[in-house]
Amino acid sequence: MAMKLAYSRESSCDGQNKRNPQPTILLTVFQTTEIFLGISSLASVLKQRGYSVDVAPLEYAALSRRLSREARPVLLGISLPSLYAHRTIALLKKLKRRHQFISVLGGPHPTAVPEVIKEEGVDVVCRGEGEFALLELAEAMQTGASIENIANLWIKTPRGEIRRNPVRPPIDDLDSLPFSDREMWQRTPFFDAREMPVIASRGCMFACPYCQQSYYNNELYKGHAMRVRRRSVDNVLREMEEYRRRYRLRQVSFVDSIFISSAQWTKEFCGEYQRRVGLPFACNVRPELVTEEIVGSLARAGCRWVSMGIETADEKVRAKMLGRHMDTRRIIEAARRIKSAGIKLRASNIIGIDGDDLRIDWQTVQLNQRCAVDFAVAFPLLVFPGTDLARANGNGNNTQGSYRMFDSLKVRNMWPLFGIAVEWPALEPLLRVAVCLPLTFLYGFLLLMYHVYCKNFRLWRITPGDVAGKCVRFMRRFTETRGFR
Repeated sequence: MAMKLAYSRESSCDGQNKRNPQPTILLTVFQTTEIFLGISSLASVLKQRGYSVDVAPLEYAALSRRLSREARPVLLGISLPSLYAHRTIALLKKLKRRHQFISVLGGPHPTAVPEVIKEEGVDVVCRGEGEFALLELAEAMQTGASIENIANLWIKTPRGEIRRNPVRPPIDDLDSLPFSDREMWQRTPFFDAREMPVIASRGCMFACPYCQQSYYNNELYKGHAMRVRRRSVDNVLREMEEYRRRYRLRQVSFVDSIFISSAQWTKEFCGEYQRRVGLPFACNVRPELVTEEIVGSLARAGCRWVSMGIETADEKVRAKMLGRHMDTRRIIEAARRIKSAGIKLRASNIIGIDGDDLRIDWQTVQLNQRCAVDFAVAFPLLVFPGTDLARANGNGNNTQGSYRMFDSLKVRNMWPLFGIAVEWPALEPLLRVAVCLPLTFLYGFLLLMYHVYCKNFRLWRITPGDVAGKCVRFMRRFTETRGFR
């Protein structure tokens, strides 16, 4: 028996079945402080077929008000990282008690742990890329067609049974997709038309055991010929030129996992970008791919800063636990090349690897200082479901989300104090005492101030007026969502 969504089809006076009302599609994220390009791509494909799509924060009060106003069926699509899995499931349960809608979970967490569909409030799970799976689901809601064979989807029937469909191949020709929709973000308080995030590729050539990208490479798309799929240089530039004609674009952020994974593509792109766009930009790099030729191309094209993973100073931990097989000298040399080209360096690091000891963390602070990092950020080691690290810890399919490998007061305090320790080496003796004090909230405020200063004034060098405008928009959002519980 074919499964259909629980929306009845109306009958016309001549006895022929009408199409159901076109569903309203709400795409949601826990944070609306930035444009999420995955959601933007979903929206662009749906809008190209004539569907109404909007974005909303995944907050109870705002969503409840919106669902109460909708007369048409609602398809609620949620982009879900593992970090927010527990809170999202709890929120869905609460919403389902008051409203009728079809919930679809997609993104890294449901892809790696599709068993989350067994949770109350979850109707559909989308694994892998969702553009065409979500489109087919919306069309089924409108036509009353069966949804039992839509690739990428796991579906919960009214009887509680789970239909598990296979995953379709990833989209090889990214140029065939419409440009990411950005109009729907204009109503969010943090939208800034002068800043444009862009993604030029999908996938990653590496499979670090702590990163959920490893699940895509080793499990979901295992055997696929191309780990990294790239848009053509011209396609990426045409998107930016179109955006620039509509908005007063000032700077661009490339959010690819590793922007320079293809040296040939990078050099071709930089030459054309300098000629056709010529605005400051930022991107992600990896130490073993940083060559004099590549950083020279980036600098000439207008690269203002790059983000590079240092992660940890301990070479054995870096290789065995994190799967990053590079020696410390290569990291230092990559940093030297970046800085010599006049490009600012943001470094990401992982702390809490050795628990309360923090010995490795302080060594990592010193390595960041040797690399002359301009903006150092650190995060506790998180265990994400579906990763090799999670399986090694006997918790590969945790539906409730990610968790910290080691969680203690010292680790929670080292997180916000890490960048300050890199910035001011003379404070290290004082900070070694500070990590033991129950002042995490205060340290969190210091971290916020440090981030605002470094990103806005050191990396991008924007004006104080721009920062003030962002603060005003933040307060407006806080006021609008203060009813969330």
